Amino acid sequence: MAQTVSIFGVKELDNFFQAMRRADQRKIFQDAWREGTKPVVTTSRALLKSKLKSKSKTRNLEKSIGYVALRSRGKSVYISAKVGARRFGAFRGFHGHLHDAGTVSRQTKKGYSRGTMPASHFFTEALAQTESTLIEKSNEHALNALDKLIQRNLKKQAKQ
Repeated sequence: MAQTVSIFGVKELDNFFQAMRRADQRKIFQDAWREGTKPVVTTSRALLKSKLKSKSKTRNLEKSIGYVALRSRGKSVYISAKVGARRFGAFRGFHGHLHDAGTVSRQTKKGYSRGTMPASHFFTEALAQTESTLIEKSNEHALNALDKLIQRNLKKQAKQ
């Protein structure tokens, strides 16, 4: 005998979410992702600090690791963000990919050697260590924010 499962409230929840303004939807997800990426940022900063062979005086790369919410154009439904070395404004993390992936032997056009940079894989290791935490925290924060918004709307409906 086949069993059937009926879930009540999913359609209403979906309708509620679709009726929300796009800005509110974006805010919920961006806040959830920002909260979820905090362990990745702290772990990658700590790994970078421990793996650098020469200690940096300015700590530009370490300071630049963080979260960036990306813009979406027009009526795009995509909401995106990235985590890593930032290279805008006061952030000077333009060399983060070189520390993470390393370089091969490099030479100028005249043949002068510019050496190699060994890969430290600080960011890939940090992402691997905190991947499950990132997903759990992001989901938990998004659900809490959505629940808070639903409760607020229920109070508004009760007053009317």
